[in-house]
Parts: sequence; C-alpha cells; structure tokens
Amino acid sequence: MLSPKRLATKILDRTKLNMWAKLHHGPHLRVDMSNTVGRSIYLRHRYEPSIEQVVREMLTLGDTFLDIGANVGYFSAVAAGCVGPTGRVIAVEPNIALCKNIRDSISRNGWSNIEVLPMGVGANASFDVLRVQPSSGVSYVGTVEEAEDQAISVELIVVETIDSILAKLALDRPPKLIKIDVEGRERDALQGATALLGQRSTSFIVEHAARNQARFGVGEHEVAEIFRQFGYEPTAIGQSAIDWSRSDVLWQPAAH
Repeated sequence: MLSPKRLATKILDRTKLNMWAKLHHGPHLRVDMSNTVGRSIYLRHRYEPSIEQVVREMLTLGDTFLDIGANVGYFSAVAAGCVGPTGRVIAVEPNIALCKNIRDSISRNGWSNIEVLPMGVGANASFDVLRVQPSSGVSYVGTVEEAEDQAISVELIVVETIDSILAKLALDRPPKLIKIDVEGRERDALQGATALLGQRSTSFIVEHAARNQARFGVGEHEVAEIFRQFGYEPTAIGQSAIDWSRSDVLWQPAAH
C-alpha cells in the first residue's frame, strides 16, 4: 500500500496544475506541479542551492547568462537579479508549456532582461523531437525509446547550435556563464559550441549523468574530454569530489 506522500506524488505526476511558487529571494515563479523540479521549488522555495551559489558568485551586473534546458526558469530568475537591467539572461527550453510558464513569470515579475528561446540545442541546426514525460523535468530530445520511457506526447522542435544562437544574439562580449542541463545531450550541445569554447572566456555549469548520456551512446567521460581539449578545468559543485557517473560540474578556462 502506498504511503500518503507516495500517493500524492503519483497523483501530482499526472496532474497538469500550474501554481505560483514564492522564491526564497522574493520573485514568484510559475511552476508545473506535475514536474518534479516545479514541485520541489513550490515546496522548498528554492532549487539546487549549490548551483545557485555558483551562479550568484560568478555573475555580476551587465553579464550575460545562458540557461540551456531552463525548465521552469529557476536559474534564469536567479541570474536576472545578478546581472541587473544592463545584463541579459537567455532561457533556452524546447518544451512549449514550460516556455509559457517562464513568460508568465517574466510578466509577473517585470523582468526586462530575460529572453525565452523555445528550442533545443545540438551539434547542428536541425529539427528533432521532444519526448515529453509525465514529469516534464525529465523530458528529453531524441527518438531513442527506453523501457522506462512514458512519453505522453512527442513534439517536433527546432534545434540550434550554441554558436549560432550567440551569433544571432549579437552580444558585445561572450557570455560570462552558461548552464547546460539537457538530459544526456550535453555532448551534442558542446559540439555545437566549438567557436565559443575556443575563445576560452565563458564558464559552464554542466550536469554529468552517465545514465542519461548512455541513452544516446555517449561514454561517461566524453563530455569532460571535450572541455579538456579546449583547456578547461573542472570543479565539483556541492560535493568534495567529482563522481563522473552523477555530478554537477563547473568548467572554467585553465589559468596560464
């Protein structure tokens, strides 16, 4: 028999209910309660505090931040306050329903420095499919099906490279920080960012999750190897050492 907590979780997983979450630092965020990320933010008023700390430490007024795989836009909301009205926050998210929530949050909070790009990122410009899961926080781009895949819909999406996105944004300087959380497609995202990586001026927060990467035939250390080829060094986020099977990692250009 399911506990009341487990039963409530199962019900919420299949209930499309949007709520306003009050964040610990003041703003309100529109969250999807069927989304494990949104639910956590609603109940705790924050999300992944170790990553939030890095975002706050690295961003200053006037900086540009790319939130790739923005989900409900929590880190975009954090970054908006850090970079101020002269900075820019670019929320990249392929799930149209989540993009609408981010736009609702922008309107409610009066953010003028957040832009929403409804697309995925990859090694090349293309079209792909988004497999929307009951909890949209674990939806992923690609045609790969798994035993645990419970896609409730499959949406055709636009895919752009990070380099092409930046070219269209016409920034006067490279982004200070990019967060990439794309459910196993991190290698593809970086393969489309070689021009930016070659400049060695942007830091990256990247989720390394071997199980998600294996879904697309990506080895546990392939993402790390791309960064190392371009002269980047890793630092564990929220733990004393990096566990390459599951860690959030800050990648920064190595000092010379």
